[in-house]
Order: sequence, then structure tokens, then C-alpha cells
Amino acid sequence: MRSNVSVAALTKIFAEEITIQQATIYLDKIAGALWEEKRISAFFEDAGQQLREAWVGVKFGELIGCTHIQLAPKAQEGFDVFLRHERGVLKYDVTEAMDRNRDRPSEFAEIKGAGSESDNEMSFQESEFFRVVGNRLKRKQDPQKRVVIYVNTGWLPEDPEIEPALQRWHESFRSRYRSIHLLLRSGLIELGPNFREIGNWRRG
Repeated sequence: MRSNVSVAALTKIFAEEITIQQATIYLDKIAGALWEEKRISAFFEDAGQQLREAWVGVKFGELIGCTHIQLAPKAQEGFDVFLRHERGVLKYDVTEAMDRNRDRPSEFAEIKGAGSESDNEMSFQESEFFRVVGNRLKRKQDPQKRVVIYVNTGWLPEDPEIEPALQRWHESFRSRYRSIHLLLRSGLIELGPNFREIGNWRRG
């Protein structure tokens, strides 16, 4: 029997400002219900795009100390979420750096239990990280924008490889955005205007 969970109805709720805590409860509820009902694909279709942006906004907002979130009205072109912070309401463009040909429902399948990967597969996915994140950084450049990039790649490179890349991206892009952050795992990397790490993104 289907629940009353509706992607469209929940999107309307997010059109008004709600607390980060409320948003987390709503998103957890719909993700769990859709998974149980084998309708998880609804979250990854076009109709679910704004909820995916809200999910990124909630995770990001928690890490930088925001209290409320709201989906940006369609009239606010170039922005996806509004986050209330002690500095006021901050507007963000949300985007995703994702592996090619990724199966979107696997977002939840991986939570249930990840399988083993060959060395070749791990090497390929690590190279994908540099490619897809680098491409997003180049495509989204706007000195007036605050941008959050959700990094949705299968693996992250080990520290010796990733640290130089992060520093290069910081030097190259810190002045090309009002602010630019990478959301990885349970942590955050600010690439501009400053360089800093928030939370523990190194832990898988």
C-alpha cells in the first residue's frame, strides 16, 4: 500500500522557509518511503530536482550553521536555495559533480551495503573525481554567485593526490566566485574566497 508521500507536495512545502531540522525530517521521510515502495526513481526524475537541491542545501546549511532553508522561487534565476544564517539570508546556486552513466537510485543502494571494487575500477573513479569536479568549477564561474557543488563520485582520491588538486582549484577559482564550496561525504571544503575544511570529509 502506497503512502501519502508526494514529491510535488513536499516541493511546495519547501517553497516556504522552514527550519533545517524540519527539512531533514521531511527529506528522510520521503526518501525512506520511496525506497520501501520501490519508487525511489521519483526522487531522481525531473520532478525531484528541487528536492535534490534542497537535500544538498540542508547538508550544506548544517555544516555552516544555518537555521532555515527555502527553495528559491523560479523568478530568482541563477539561485536554487535560500539559507538563513546569522549574517542574513544567503542565496546559493546548487549543482552536482557526478560520475558518467551513474545509476541515480544507486545513491540509496550504496547505503545498504557497498560491494568490493577492483584496483582498476578504483583508479578510474578517482580520475573521474578530478574530471567532473574540474568541469563543474569551470562551467559555473560567476564572481557574483555563491555556489555549492555536491561531489557525487564513487571514490575520492587518497590524500597525496587530492591535496594538490584542492590547492590548485583554490588558487584558480577563489576570485571567480563570491564563494565556492565542495560538499563531500559528511564534510565541506571551501575553495574560495578562503581555503578551509569543515567537518570530516576524509572519512568514507
